[in-house]
Amino acid sequence: MNRAIDNRLNTLPTTWLSLSLFVLVSALVGCGETSQRADGGGVLASDAVNQELATTRPAFAELPASERAIVHLWLHADCAVGQDERRASLVRSGNRLELAFIEAFRMGPPKVFLGEISAIRREEYVAILEGLKEADGLPFHVSIRKRLAAMTEESYLAEGINLTIRNYRLAALEGLKLVGSPKTLGWLDRTAPTLQDPELVRASQATIEILRGRRAP
Repeated sequence: MNRAIDNRLNTLPTTWLSLSLFVLVSALVGCGETSQRADGGGVLASDAVNQELATTRPAFAELPASERAIVHLWLHADCAVGQDERRASLVRSGNRLELAFIEAFRMGPPKVFLGEISAIRREEYVAILEGLKEADGLPFHVSIRKRLAAMTEESYLAEGINLTIRNYRLAALEGLKLVGSPKTLGWLDRTAPTLQDPELVRASQATIEILRGRRAP
């Protein structure tokens, strides 16, 4: 397995290397680790994140606690385990969750949460550097190890934050596929032309097509 991972990483440009390592580390740590860190072992989020959500996200804050949990878990889930249950919960709540997902897409992850991610990424970066000091510290070919060593802390943190923001916004669009109404469709028709990230453009168009199809007789 390590050889297959090594071969794949060897073909990647340097700018994608830290993102690939981030995905690899997440997979090796185990499904849901990011959510566990954010949720504090069952709490919706850290006190600081909860405070920010309560004071800056009116659509989210107006939901009952059970539906806030549904939205939060959907936006932060990082694996397929439990996906069917999360999807069913969204469908049951329906378009009551619509404005919270639009809000999440527009605003991105809470700033406090991004700060927590930055702290985790900084720890990971230090661990990578420590691993590179040992001949068998990381299971990669010498060429990959050299490219990892060339990464700066700033680039590693920035790419992790950008990936977190993108995934959060993609998750919001996926949620809107299930709970969106004509209100979402109108908002997306105005928003999609302003997007620059190709993945968000594709995802927004896919959401528009699904919502239009739902309206078709």
